[in-house]
Amino acid sequence: MKDVVINGRFLAQPFSGVQRFAFNVVQALDRLFIDNPAAMRDRRFRIVSPRGARDPGFQAIEHRSVGRLRGQAWEQFELPWYARGVVLLNLGNTAPLATRRQIVTIYDVASWVVPEAFSPMFRRWYRFLIPRVAGRASTVLTVSHFSASEITKYLGVPREKIRVIYSSAEHVLAHPSEPDILKRAGLRGRIVLSVGNRAPHKNFGVVLQAEQLLRDRNYTFVHAGEDLAHVFGASGATYDTAHALGRVTDGELRALYEAAECFVFPSIYEGFGMPPLEAMSCGCAVVASSAASMPEICGDAALYFDPLDPEALACQIARIMDDGALRDTLAERGRARAREFSWERSASALLAALDAVSS
Repeated sequence: MKDVVINGRFLAQPFSGVQRFAFNVVQALDRLFIDNPAAMRDRRFRIVSPRGARDPGFQAIEHRSVGRLRGQAWEQFELPWYARGVVLLNLGNTAPLATRRQIVTIYDVASWVVPEAFSPMFRRWYRFLIPRVAGRASTVLTVSHFSASEITKYLGVPREKIRVIYSSAEHVLAHPSEPDILKRAGLRGRIVLSVGNRAPHKNFGVVLQAEQLLRDRNYTFVHAGEDLAHVFGASGATYDTAHALGRVTDGELRALYEAAECFVFPSIYEGFGMPPLEAMSCGCAVVASSAASMPEICGDAALYFDPLDPEALACQIARIMDDGALRDTLAERGRARAREFSWERSASALLAALDAVSS
């Protein structure tokens, strides 16, 4: 059995969907080892991060901050030294080129499908790096069967080399709700919420168009999420409304989900899509894009719309806002759907992948 080193670069990055998946699945793995030490199978598990990264507070999994470099340079030139002779687990969408005995996680192939959504530098780097590390890896992990098929289609990775490990949304309920955000942001009336960064493929422009179509309804449209221009360039949706909140805390996010009557997720391309499950966990009715992985993840617990059709979105929002019984039905289905995804199950699936590579 080989020891396992976890690439902890994500601990030095701002938390978005990728980093949240990485942290929560390793946290669940740590808890699994605390409850059942035999699951470690006489292996030592270490998470290695750049200096200055946050301390994850794990107990069974050792954490070390090492090296002098940062970012991609740390990952490519220093991390391989600390992963020599062991299995390297990469959960943050990138991995070192020099390491062969490793597991690589690829969330989607958006750089190929929607290249205009990314800055030229980011796009060139990903298109160079991802096919090479995927081809050399022992196993490729991804977060949906949709993404697995896309990875095979665009990167040529054999389907039998790919394992699907779903994400979860349990984390949103782990934080006490912080409803003061509603007062501070001046949010009144009936809230229609959207959450995410402003990348073009997230398609939040269609929400602004639907807002205009519904302007006589006096709904309060609210968006939470930061602008990651260094990754996505400057071509994302622009919010002139006073209710674009930027990045919020997890407790504030929970309060927004709980206060909203309708949650909208309009993405054109998505490997998993965590926000709809977060909204469902909080009992908020969901309208989701019918594209990419969303039907796989949301099942029958959401209303769907063509993400290129603002009138269709406006219609689905109005249906939910006008029909209390429908909202209640979707809220009930949503909570049940969200419970089908858990970090504990994700950690068990991850451990099975590690066992297969380590044996």
